[in-house]
Amino acid sequence: MAKTIARTMAPLALAAAVCIASCADRARSSAVAETTAEPAAFETPFDVTPKEAAQQMRADPDAFLMDVRSPAEYNAQCVPDSVLIPLAMLADNIADNAIYPEINRGRTPRKDQRILVICRSGNRSSTAVRQLRQMGYARSSSISGGIGAWKSAGLAVATNAK
Repeated sequence: MAKTIARTMAPLALAAAVCIASCADRARSSAVAETTAEPAAFETPFDVTPKEAAQQMRADPDAFLMDVRSPAEYNAQCVPDSVLIPLAMLADNIADNAIYPEINRGRTPRKDQRILVICRSGNRSSTAVRQLRQMGYARSSSISGGIGAWKSAGLAVATNAK
């Protein structure tokens, strides 16, 4: 009887071992495919230097430059042609930018557009980029070092004083 059970169980054990090995190979292949695939949503770098941002704006005339500082900070010095949407107002005004019409002229970013975000030092712009990406603006990046680093890099700054 023991020999009969052994003869019956041996093929079942072999089939189970083959099945387990096959499943492990499939899982390994799937893991390799996932790690070699190109990233989907966030291929855009989270942070860029001021010089990289300036290069991206020259290469992509459709790039959208957003300043998330306060109006007083913006009026004291800003990157020419940037759009002012203070961080505290970002979520409410990103889709339909009707604030500060004399500065923004109704310019609103699209979700497929390259968005470069600047602030004073890089902290608020990093927060803004996290919010933008959560809202579906996947091509947004923070300009590291903010307006101070922008000026230090020798890039143009204007005043918007009235």
